[in-house]
Amino acid sequence: MPLISAILKTDIKTRISTDPAFAKDLYDITFKAMDKFQTAQKIAVQGAFLAPGMIQSGSFTAAKKIAALAYAKEMVKLQPAIADTVSKAVSASVNTFVKSATIITPPGQLVVTVTPTGPGSGSTTSPSSPAQII
Repeated sequence: MPLISAILKTDIKTRISTDPAFAKDLYDITFKAMDKFQTAQKIAVQGAFLAPGMIQSGSFTAAKKIAALAYAKEMVKLQPAIADTVSKAVSASVNTFVKSATIITPPGQLVVTVTPTGPGSGSTTSPSSPAQII
């Protein structure tokens, strides 16, 4: 099973890292989040000035907290984008992996056939020729 896990993990990572729609969402959301962070920080600091040369005590700490909240609120929008991208990548990777299997029916398997002369049954006497899922 470690080999299967490694193959799937590599394929899923590749699909996620090369997904152009996800890259665009990631860029757009993080850019907007950083913009909101900087704007919130600037507004909070501007509101902290009491008079020329006098800044309210603790204003920079408050500005950082306000800005961090604005950033976090925007970054929450990444969750659906991540979930959608990961689910598509996992689904496609598992589908590709399963379809890459070669199936061989071992001897002694029960076989039922229908022919123009009627139904028949029996068992396999040798391994089947390899088949793949399409």
